[in-house]
Amino acid sequence: MRYFLLDKDSAKQGISKCLAESENNFTDESIQFYKKQFEVENTLVFKGDDIPHNFFYDETSDTIVEKTSIFIEENNRYTIEEEVFDKTVDFDGNYYFYIDKNIADTRNISETLAVFEYPIINPIKYFGCEVYSYKGKELPYFITIENNVVREASEFEKYTRGQRELLENETILNNEIVTLYDGMYIENNKIIKVDKIDGVNVKWDKNKKIWVETATKDDILEYYKQQIIQTVREIGVNEAAGFYDEGLNKQLEELKRKHLELSHEIANEINLTY
Repeated sequence: MRYFLLDKDSAKQGISKCLAESENNFTDESIQFYKKQFEVENTLVFKGDDIPHNFFYDETSDTIVEKTSIFIEENNRYTIEEEVFDKTVDFDGNYYFYIDKNIADTRNISETLAVFEYPIINPIKYFGCEVYSYKGKELPYFITIENNVVREASEFEKYTRGQRELLENETILNNEIVTLYDGMYIENNKIIKVDKIDGVNVKWDKNKKIWVETATKDDILEYYKQQIIQTVREIGVNEAAGFYDEGLNKQLEELKRKHLELSHEIANEINLTY
């Protein structure tokens, strides 16, 4: 059994506007929090396995009571009126979400009123107000309405409405949010990609729009040294197995050459300082 906190004013109209659900009953403090969060004045708590699809508000118990089909009130009594769902439609794993039309139109978010496996024959009669329906496995929270059809809002639409912010490496290009990774920049409304240069500690300078080597000459010299040691070990393992790798030996010679040249360069710079 779970506890469901509902908007009482909506429940009195037969609409299940759920503010929160919990395994434990709601405290007065938590109820006040959800009232403020969802801007509602009156709430009620329903205890059950799930919120019933069809119900009426019972003043005596101050909660909702389940009913099996649409009911109308005549002379303070309820009589069966008609069937609720169109079950000529086969359930294909997608659900029918019914959302508050006014909130969708004004705030571009989906506030769920009910979710069913089958479409409702007469949504306005069922909910007592205008709603939008959306069919799918999950209902997007940020939405766009086009010709009375609900779809998920694009990232650019969310940004223009203040529903999201740009990340550090994001920018706007042709009314779309694009991600600029290292080595990328925009010029004349086009994304330019710059190939990364070889190096020990190469980083992208997005202000200059170039790759730069950030390692010092001493860092690079140490890097060559460690690469030489590792390559010598690999050659030794190969030779012990009776295998000669010509490419690995050429790589070793190239590393030795670079190490020697850089050592001379550093030595000459030191001599020039004295």
